[in-house]
Amino acid sequence: MAAEIERKFLVIGNGWRQGDGVVTSQGYLCLDQERTVRVRLSGEKAFLTIKGPTKGIGRPEFEYEIPRGDCEQLLKLCAGSVIEKRRYVVEYKGSRWDVDEFLGENAGLIVAEIELENENQPFERPGWLGAEVSGDPRYFNSSLASNPYSTWQNQEAVEIKLEALLEYTKDDGRICPNPREWAALWEMLPDKKRIGPSWEPPIPLILSVRRKTPLPAKAMLLEEHIRYAAEHGVLDEIDAYLRALEPGQWLMG
Repeated sequence: MAAEIERKFLVIGNGWRQGDGVVTSQGYLCLDQERTVRVRLSGEKAFLTIKGPTKGIGRPEFEYEIPRGDCEQLLKLCAGSVIEKRRYVVEYKGSRWDVDEFLGENAGLIVAEIELENENQPFERPGWLGAEVSGDPRYFNSSLASNPYSTWQNQEAVEIKLEALLEYTKDDGRICPNPREWAALWEMLPDKKRIGPSWEPPIPLILSVRRKTPLPAKAMLLEEHIRYAAEHGVLDEIDAYLRALEPGQWLMG
């Protein structure tokens, strides 16, 4: 068994670029926190790699060369997207750097990795090295297979809009929409389903239940509906609807 100890950095500029690199395709047959099973086709060589859980910047690794034809078939069975990238090997002051220029859904992302013998091993930093991302799981190749780099900007925009809307619903004493308006909002939410006597997401508070429910609980249920909208791709519609309501259509605290 080998132990993989590596540090990962973003790349700035083009000082690292040497030659044409090697086109690499890799996918994952298993993706969870305790283990990954990777299939990689790099140039004419193919590998099956099993990795254990990450501890610090290290993890156990088992790697085996496999026939190219087997690899091509296994890539079709992988979960998530197959990652396409061009790998460059760069030597710098006695250290080998693997620089990956990602393609396809991860285009625009360039990451440099260095493998170390131990976590405290010193090395010279090239001038084209940017911020370290060793501990950021978003940059794990296994994460990029299910959450490609091209989607990150959209996700960040949704998060910003979500937080802005949640703040708006609390401004000026707002608690929640009045029953008719809240029912209309709930109808706009997609993929609703009944689970026993309840609904997912929960139905708005009405009648005596609404009167007996404390104001903070009402506000929490509205937030749950808004977060549900963000998770199901209708935040823009809910945002526009809530902002168009008149003050008299809100329960105020």
